[in-house]
Amino acid sequence: KLGWQATLLSSPFPTPGISFGVKHLGADLAVIITSSHNPPDWNGIKIKEKTGAPAPLSTTQEIEKWIAKAPKNTIRGDVSGKKGNIHDINLVEPYMQFLRSQVDWDVIRKSPPQIVVDYMHGSGANFLGRILKENGIVCSEVRTEHDTTFGGIAPEPLEKNLAPLIHAIKNCPSDKPAIGFALDGDGDRIGVIDPRMGFVSAHYLFGVLLHHLVEHKKKRGNITKTFNISYLIDQMAQSYNLPLKVVPIGFKYIAEELMKPDALIGGEESGGLGVKQLVPERDGALNALLLLEAAAAEGISIGEYVERLFQKFGSRYYARKDIHLEKTKINLLLGEFHKLNELSLGSCQFLQKEELDGVKWIGEAGWVLFRPSGTEPLLRIYAELNRKEDVQMVLHDAAQFAQSV
Repeated sequence: KLGWQATLLSSPFPTPGISFGVKHLGADLAVIITSSHNPPDWNGIKIKEKTGAPAPLSTTQEIEKWIAKAPKNTIRGDVSGKKGNIHDINLVEPYMQFLRSQVDWDVIRKSPPQIVVDYMHGSGANFLGRILKENGIVCSEVRTEHDTTFGGIAPEPLEKNLAPLIHAIKNCPSDKPAIGFALDGDGDRIGVIDPRMGFVSAHYLFGVLLHHLVEHKKKRGNITKTFNISYLIDQMAQSYNLPLKVVPIGFKYIAEELMKPDALIGGEESGGLGVKQLVPERDGALNALLLLEAAAAEGISIGEYVERLFQKFGSRYYARKDIHLEKTKINLLLGEFHKLNELSLGSCQFLQKEELDGVKWIGEAGWVLFRPSGTEPLLRIYAELNRKEDVQMVLHDAAQFAQSV
């Protein structure tokens, strides 16, 4: 009755490519079925608005009302385009051309490293590798086959999930170091394995991209970070005299800020980094290209880049621990934290708390955050401290405390 015309993609496609496609096609809405970086049994639906940004809560609530009122079995169409109002389309080349245009290939080609790309069996397979090979970069790829079970793991680009990538890097020819990029199940998040540093967390990648945008690309603007992102970004924002906004965890909050004309960059802890560009979206392949460009501009590896940031802005060490808990137990725990005025974990004392999203305890040594996952029955515990040896100790004690309540 609404007379909408639907376009169906002809093959599995990464979420950032679909966000690009919304703008490219002038569409009003995109519907994506994906488990994103979660296990396959937590499959869900992402909605993108005409800007390419994630739909806000008001939009998804309105869609839910429509679904509830719609008569059953009323959807009709034919993917061949011969009947109905559903048509098939291929966005591969337009999206590839967009990615190619975002970096200076002359800079990257000066001294390119070997690259290994791990697609984690997701929908982002082959895009990044193809672009790199076209531009003369030595590149190998792992977990390229689409697999709806993701090989039996959650396709989140964390170190614990990247054994095939680490193995492939170790087996690369030794004439030059190899850098590994991992994309999550729907291609919007990124993980990095560096020959010097090993796994490089999204916190530090955020810092590298911010430095690159300001120092090399001479850009300025507002920075947005989620509540669980490193204080490294606070220090950099202060040093560059750039506005910083802290938002609840979830890229939809960052996207709202990226749509503003004075935005520069936004990032979240789980590898979702968004640079102000055509669409307010995180994009794993685009971020990999920008990180390569950044490292090439400095003439160093990504790991060495992070070490330079530590030297300039101070060292910070971060880790996360997930605990399977029932929702009622998580709510009880957060209620107990709300009542406390201070918390001791290991040798660290936390005397202040913030409750923007979960409960964050802050002390001289750093901070620890407790919050429920937005998609799974998990309590997530995050910690960032000034000393590397304290991080796992604090996470261990925090987990024990959570399970004892």
